[in-house]
Amino acid sequence: MMVGDVVLRRILQIGSIGAAIIAVSGSYLLLRSPASDASATPAQPAAIATVQTTRPVRADIGQSFNTNASMEAYETVDLYPKVSGYLSEVRVDIGERVKAGELLALVSLPETEKQLARPKQRLPQSAQISHSRN
Repeated sequence: MMVGDVVLRRILQIGSIGAAIIAVSGSYLLLRSPASDASATPAQPAAIATVQTTRPVRADIGQSFNTNASMEAYETVDLYPKVSGYLSEVRVDIGERVKAGELLALVSLPETEKQLARPKQRLPQSAQISHSRN
């Protein structure tokens, strides 16, 4: 006999013993059930329970619950300016609610302001030249 045959035979023996135990216990439970008992009295209808009801009344909640906790933002956003410069004015504080499109801060651009000032100084001269030609 090979080892595989011995293992298979042992599994079959254990399985048949388990099936026999289940069959015997199932038969016992069926025979002991009240439905199969011929001398059992017919079932009485269940008594109707009486329940008190009340109408709801609208009122303020008078209880409160205080506890220590910490809150964290569900979502955070990093803000980056389109140009580099200095914050000259901050119009909102940390934790304030803001709306879409609301101005949060003003950025001062000293280098860009100097570059824009040069063409503005030349503009009146070029306007005079073009006006005198007409």
